[in-house]
Formats: sequence, structure tokens, C-alpha cells
Amino acid sequence: MRIMLVDDHAIFRLGLKNFLNDQPNLDVIGEADNGNEALDRWRGLKPDLIIMDVELGDQISGLDVAKHIKSTNPNVRIIILTVSDNIDDILEASRIGVEGYLTKKIDPKEFLECINSAINGNTYVCKEIASRVFIDLSQLPRGADSPYNLTKRELEIVKLVARGQTNIEIAGNLYISISAVKKNLSRAMEKMGVKNRTEVASLATSFFKKN
Repeated sequence: MRIMLVDDHAIFRLGLKNFLNDQPNLDVIGEADNGNEALDRWRGLKPDLIIMDVELGDQISGLDVAKHIKSTNPNVRIIILTVSDNIDDILEASRIGVEGYLTKKIDPKEFLECINSAINGNTYVCKEIASRVFIDLSQLPRGADSPYNLTKRELEIVKLVARGQTNIEIAGNLYISISAVKKNLSRAMEKMGVKNRTEVASLATSFFKKN
């Protein structure tokens, strides 16, 4: 996997580069420290994966870069690695279609899990983002209508997805089979009009933020 790093802190890029190059099948082929340079280097290097901060120290943010790249070549995988847990940034990243949204406090093991998820074409939101930002569905007022006509079980599963739990973890917490988790989550996603777990969590957040 050919990787490009985009961050305006040279020391952080160096540490990240050394860490990634120590992993099998990962190769950092280039770096950029601002939005304009990121776009120029992306065109020339054509990396498989871009790991990028939101704030890049110039007028072009990491999300602006991601939006341009995804609109040009949706197959390029992008992971946002940032200090920002701003809900607007997270929702915008989801709309753009990035494969991951992580904070810089992330554990190395979870970081590699996200990269593997991106390699496989899946999306990933780190557990810290899920636990700090996504609103607990239990905060809905009693008697409130179920959003998107979700069943009680579907709501329970959406709640746990929004907290960053995997299907295996959800199955264990709800004492149901993994196939039941997948079936209910698939129905919930269809009702919510979303395509992946990141969009489930983001839409849940935006809905409960308004209610």
C-alpha cells in the first residue's frame, strides 16, 4: 500500500512515516505540509492511501483536499488523522466519503486496524470519536417517535454502531447472533438511506443533535 502523508507538523510526519514504514506492506512514498502541496504531490505520486490532517496551515483544509481528490478519483482511500473532534468536520468527512476519521490520540493498534479497514474498502471511525461525539440514543425523550421508523432492536444496534462497536461486540452486548446484528443493521441502513457504518453514526448524531 503506497501512502502519502499530509500534515503541517514535520516532526509528527517523521514519526508517523517511521512507524508506517516499519509495518509490512506499507510504504510512505511522499509527504506534504499544506493543501496546495498535497494536491500537487497527489497528482504526481498517485498514492493508494492518503493520511491527512484537517488543519493544514493554509486556506485549503484537509477536508477541501479530500473533497477534490474524491470527486476526481473516488478509488483513492483517505484517512483523516487530526486533533479535531468537531461534529461538523466529522459529518463533512462522512459526506465526502473518506475511509477513516481518527484523532491523534489513537492507539497504534487501532490505527493499523483503520488502515486495514481502508485497504479493504471499508470505513472506520475511532472509538474516541464515537464515545465523545456520537450522542447516546437513550437520551431520546420518552414517547418520542422512533427515528426513521426503526424497531427497538434496530435502534439498539444503531446506538452501538454510533459508539464504534463492531458486529462481534454488538452481538455480545445484546446476546444475539452476529447474523442477527447484520440483518438488523442492514434493515436500519436501508431505512436511514445510508451505505456504511460511518454514515449510520453520522446521521444518528445529526438527528439526535436536533431533537
